[in-house]
Amino acid sequence: MEAARASAPPIAVSITTEERFGATELAVCALDQPGVFARLAGALSLAHLNIVGAKAFSLANGYAVDVFQVHDIQQQPLTDLSRDPQAGSAMEQR
Repeated sequence: MEAARASAPPIAVSITTEERFGATELAVCALDQPGVFARLAGALSLAHLNIVGAKAFSLANGYAVDVFQVHDIQQQPLTDLSRDPQAGSAMEQR
């Protein structure tokens, strides 16, 4: 298991718009460490995104998957991630 963790990327991100929920879903998979979920939530807040739902999963292999459903400041799903450069830079800083 340690060899698999050593060769795996430290973080993976998936961003999809969920029309049925009217929100954008941001899923982050990273090594499970104390505070990761809180730091991600803080980065989303700094990017002026509203968190309308969230789930956290700890996996047996030492990783965590944190899933956030977010809206932009107008309470809409994100349609163009490049329109708000704060979102990307806030995530990179965390």
